[in-house]
Amino acid sequence: MISSIKGRVIAAVCAALMVAAPATAQVVGTPGAPSGFGLAGNVVAFSLSGSYGSKRGTGPQSTRYDASTSVVFGFGDPVDGIGLQIGANLTSFRKFGKSGFVTVGAHKMFQLSEAGIYSVALNIDNIAPWGDSKKNKLSGNLIVSYMTGFGPQLGLVTVGVTNNTTPNRKLKPVFGISTGVTETSSVGFGHAGDTSTIGMTFAPQALQGASISVAANRNWKTRQNGVTVDIGRAFALKGF
Repeated sequence: MISSIKGRVIAAVCAALMVAAPATAQVVGTPGAPSGFGLAGNVVAFSLSGSYGSKRGTGPQSTRYDASTSVVFGFGDPVDGIGLQIGANLTSFRKFGKSGFVTVGAHKMFQLSEAGIYSVALNIDNIAPWGDSKKNKLSGNLIVSYMTGFGPQLGLVTVGVTNNTTPNRKLKPVFGISTGVTETSSVGFGHAGDTSTIGMTFAPQALQGASISVAANRNWKTRQNGVTVDIGRAFALKGF
């Protein structure tokens, strides 16, 4: 049983890092909570995150709906060394390119037993901001994730701290847990700062490697509800 779990864990991690993986790879994700697993070297990832809120905001994006886009490049080896990544985040799709910032991170994978795999990540956001993002201070998070087997399916547990959920950059807890439903879908719960999120992640074969996450969230401090849809795709860069 332990060896079976180990094989499925390794397969899922390989799939997440866009390297060769067995056909038994499964999908797990925690909407609303960042993961400690990052990109492998020579991998680029694109994402689009759309949101709809129950109440208009008062900040730069004072609208019920908008989306952010990002591109992230992976370097190094998180298994035998340290994985590094750098990217750019555009904070508004409605005002595309007018506001954004640079993000950098480092992550490390390690295994203490055959039951699962750990990964630790440190990310720093809002570096070299432009547009409306200049109003925000430097922020980041420190995340630890553990991928293992929950019965016949894979599971992912995440804990950590972040200071990018509030304008005053106060440290807030991060927690996430998810379990696979099928090999191409999972259900998960995440909490970051004052916001709780529950949703599902899908990676249907028809999308050829892309993943979709649909989630509902609740900010307990502002009492605002929202819906988010995240679409992501990673590519291995050949020839580098």
